[in-house]
Amino acid sequence: MDSFPVNVTIDTTKPRLNQTDDRLIFPDEIMRNGVTAAYLDRPENNNQVRATIPRYDESSTGPKPGDIITWYLNERPGGGDPDQLRVDSLIVPYPVPALLEAVYPGKAFVDFGDREGYARYRIEDRAGNISELSARVDLDVRATPTPRNLPWPDIEKAPGSGELVTLDPLRTTNGTVVTLPAAADIYPGEEVLVQWADPDQFGHWETPPGAATDEFHIPQSCIAPQIGKTINVRYQVLPGTGMDPISSSVRRLSTSVPPANGFAGLECEGGPNLSFAAIGTNGVKLTLRSWRFIAAGQRITLEVSGAAMQGSETLVFKALDKFLVRQEHVGIGLGVLEDIRVTKGFLGQLKRNVSNGISLKVFLSFDGGETWPPVPNFTTTYLTLGD
Repeated sequence: MDSFPVNVTIDTTKPRLNQTDDRLIFPDEIMRNGVTAAYLDRPENNNQVRATIPRYDESSTGPKPGDIITWYLNERPGGGDPDQLRVDSLIVPYPVPALLEAVYPGKAFVDFGDREGYARYRIEDRAGNISELSARVDLDVRATPTPRNLPWPDIEKAPGSGELVTLDPLRTTNGTVVTLPAAADIYPGEEVLVQWADPDQFGHWETPPGAATDEFHIPQSCIAPQIGKTINVRYQVLPGTGMDPISSSVRRLSTSVPPANGFAGLECEGGPNLSFAAIGTNGVKLTLRSWRFIAAGQRITLEVSGAAMQGSETLVFKALDKFLVRQEHVGIGLGVLEDIRVTKGFLGQLKRNVSNGISLKVFLSFDGGETWPPVPNFTTTYLTLGD
């Protein structure tokens, strides 16, 4: 038994491009100056070029949902297969927007190279019918990024005009400020951030993005870890979405080591003259006042040393060894929250009645224990131990 006949309509009509002018409509600046690196770099252009697609199929219903619009970038002169230089495509959504655009990413022009080219597009409808290629729009492509002049930054309280400058940490109370040179090639609307030390270094700091004219504050807590070191300071320009940051030339910053007498030494209960007979069984208590640049994460060693009662050996007792400074120590120092003592047993091994015969030494690592000073970096306290 035969089925009922079914009428099937096959659409074989290909999309009809705009009959007045079917060429892509690029911004006037692109038509005047070509596709330049400067145009792509500007934040408002978002590293891309947008071209309006003229309305097509005007004799029927216009663009239809499901139509596929594909656009190309070809070299000039020469025809060639446009699919070899296909850039991107879009599927017309529902509802159909009033404006359809072909978006050329900046990378497409950079990969194309600096030469003359042309842009065009074509349309495929849901039935698979493909339109003619549109007319060409000639483009002068000069999108290869131009090297920027980004001289090294200036650092407040670190005088000098050369690559290497020195910062005296004792001149900083609330950190320091990094500013950008006026000669830096930074375009309007671009943001900038400053990197203080390399990312893998202790004390690295990256400022929030700001304008090129801003002052970029480096907190005091980022200065102390660099004492005795030389670090890189640079700024990065953020050109826009999808574009890699552009780094400036590097300023080398050496942070000098403050003299030890700038930091008060250990204090000893009952000192500086001790009577061994008067010392309790739990020894003597030590305290260290809060010091300039104190910060959580630092590590500290407290050493007590003196000549042995017998022989010529120098004996050393570590009251603290690579002790981690915590936030609660900031402002009060050490020996308040914890009981730091030198044992009576150790003191009993030392020579007595030697003026200033016992040394109390402080070794502070500003960078969390990565580096240690070869000599005490606080004032050394001396005690005399009597009978």
